[in-house]
Amino acid sequence: MRKLPSELGTLTDLVHLSLSYNEITGTIPTELGMLTRLTNLDFGGNKLTGTIPNEFRELQNLDSVALYDNSLRGSIPTIWSKVLMSMDFELNHLSGAIPSQLGLLSRLNSLGLEGNQLSGSIPSELGLLTNLTFIDLSNNLDISGEIPSELGLITLLETLDVSSNTLNGAIPSELGELRRLFYLDLRFNQLNGEIPSAFGGLAFLQIMLLSDNQFSGPISDALGQLSSLLTLDLSSNEIIGAIPSALGQLTELSYLDLSFNKLNGPIPQALGKLSKVYDLDLSFNMLDGEIPESLGLLSSMATLDLHSNKISGTIPSSFGELSSLGELYLSYNKFTGPIPSGLANLSFLSKLDLSSNELTGIIPDELGELSSLSTLDFRSNRFTGTIPTTLGKLTALESIFLDSNNLTGTMPSGICLLRDPISFHLTVLTADCGGTLSPVKCDFPTCCTKCF
Repeated sequence: MRKLPSELGTLTDLVHLSLSYNEITGTIPTELGMLTRLTNLDFGGNKLTGTIPNEFRELQNLDSVALYDNSLRGSIPTIWSKVLMSMDFELNHLSGAIPSQLGLLSRLNSLGLEGNQLSGSIPSELGLLTNLTFIDLSNNLDISGEIPSELGLITLLETLDVSSNTLNGAIPSELGELRRLFYLDLRFNQLNGEIPSAFGGLAFLQIMLLSDNQFSGPISDALGQLSSLLTLDLSSNEIIGAIPSALGQLTELSYLDLSFNKLNGPIPQALGKLSKVYDLDLSFNMLDGEIPESLGLLSSMATLDLHSNKISGTIPSSFGELSSLGELYLSYNKFTGPIPSGLANLSFLSKLDLSSNELTGIIPDELGELSSLSTLDFRSNRFTGTIPTTLGKLTALESIFLDSNNLTGTMPSGICLLRDPISFHLTVLTADCGGTLSPVKCDFPTCCTKCF
């Protein structure tokens, strides 16, 4: 462990001082305020404590200061070099308000204050920093109030992250003027109102994270104009209405999460145009109607989660074409009809949950070809017939739920062998095997772990 010697202040010709990631402890010497020629200061990734010296106001040639990832406390000094371009104080214990005087740093292009204990509102004066390209105020928890509309004046801004705070009020429509923005993160706040239709003009936006707020109203068709968008997360809000077909125009989209809202109506056929999507989550809404066959065209999709809706009809046979699918969650809906045997083609499928529907027919023997399957949940349906012996081939299984159906016969011995903890991983196996007159015969607890 080392401490910064106060004698550093005697090196008055020093221009660059970088001591990052050296496990330096102790406080920052006030004598560093005498290094008036200093342009770059980097003490990031150490174990510094104490406060940021007010004497740094004397460093009038400083254009970059990095004190990230330390244990600094106290408030952010209000006076800095007028030529400062980068301020990185992330991951400390700084407290108090964000100084409004930062709005005087007209050359500042990067402001990183993430992961501190800052409080109060976001100063509207930050809107004066028209050279800013990066703002990260996330994970401070106590930054409150509304997002200043003046931030819409920072037209060069590329990254805006104010997530994990206690911000409230509506998103100012002026943020739709940030035409160079490619990363927007407003998650985990208390923001409300509708998502501005003005966001449709953010042509370069790639990441939009608005989850875990209190947004209401419908999803604007204007979001379908975000042709560069890769990630759209609107989950855990109070958004209502139908899913706009316009979202099918987001052909670069790889991640779409609309879960935990109050969306209704059918899933748009147009979502089948999202050819690059790998994760689609529409769970915990009030969606109804049938699944469009077009979703079977999404060959890049690895996870599809539609559980806890009111979707009806049969499971599309086109799902057998989802060659990249690893997880399929369709539970707690109103699906009817049989399990498509084509699901056996999904060689990467590890989780298959069809529970709590009204599915009928037999469990297809072909499902024994799903060699990657770790979870199979068919409980609370209306399946009939016997349990296929082919399921004993699924050596990666960790849990099987077959209870609350109309299955009969004896649990195949091959499945019971998977309960061997030395050779396999099956720890949960449920069936309708309770009582002497139970329709399924299964030894408890050596084979079935729970009988209903």
